[in-house]
Amino acid sequence: MQKGNDAEPYGKDLDQTGFERAMDEDCLYLNIWVPKNTDGTTSIAIWIHGGAFLGGYATEMENAKAFGGDPDNITIFRQSAGAMSVQTLCSSERVKGKVAKAIMQSGGSYGLGLHRDIPQAEQETYGKVFTDEILKVNSLEELRAVSQESILDGMDPFLGRMMMPVTHGLFLTPTMDGYVLDDSYYKIMDDNRLLDIPYIIGWNDNDLDIQEPCGPKDGKETFLCQGSRNFAAKIEELGRQPAYVYRFSRKLPGDDWGAYHSAELFYMSGTLDRCWRPWEDHDRALSAEMLDAWTDFMKTGNPGEHWNPYRKDDEFIKVFE
Repeated sequence: MQKGNDAEPYGKDLDQTGFERAMDEDCLYLNIWVPKNTDGTTSIAIWIHGGAFLGGYATEMENAKAFGGDPDNITIFRQSAGAMSVQTLCSSERVKGKVAKAIMQSGGSYGLGLHRDIPQAEQETYGKVFTDEILKVNSLEELRAVSQESILDGMDPFLGRMMMPVTHGLFLTPTMDGYVLDDSYYKIMDDNRLLDIPYIIGWNDNDLDIQEPCGPKDGKETFLCQGSRNFAAKIEELGRQPAYVYRFSRKLPGDDWGAYHSAELFYMSGTLDRCWRPWEDHDRALSAEMLDAWTDFMKTGNPGEHWNPYRKDDEFIKVFE
């Protein structure tokens, strides 16, 4: 937990000399930022990292009062794989009553998206490829004796062996295990079992190497664009609390990458000054606008008066450009 300027930045003294960090299993740290004055009513926002899948956040729920947070006003949010994790939690019976709002950036969907509905039995066959063919172990005891370095070294050949030849895409994803996730993502929505909370969902124009603008007015709809709009439309069909849809189309200054996958993170997290790009006044104004929308939503469930819910009779998409 952060306690002012005297605290170490990330729970332990990490090497700051380069981008790469030393690997260590001593890594289970939770970093909490709080205002100076809290009275137990402060909204809580839980950031789930992309690039991998994790779903544990009970610490914040159970100890919210200890750092002045409101356990009844928790927002979970993230981008890419983190957005998929957010939808996983919102699809789980085990999370009912623990989340008040959710934001899914370039990863949430209905009908068309990144999600994979993988049963546990299938996932276990992939695990056996890793243990039997990559690590070459034959028992639980042998597996426990394998070093973390050997496990990490085995990941690249494992992914090469599995991802495109066998699974044809993501496969180290949340699994239908009957405990956290008891059915497929879209079937859970069809059965009206997704958490009934407000949502923000959206995409970037150049998400995942997409080089053409994506949006209804362009006549082009990629899977992240269509999946986001489908999600919001399904929410209305189910008679749930509203979903708000956005499109991030700002072409970042400094190169020709456009509005690439994760480009919006600099803006909605207020971290422009931590990037080398030659930001313009427009970028700072856009960042302030996005910060206001995200924090207003976290506090109240409404991102602001200039952002309407997505409805059948008003397919409103907030464009950040």
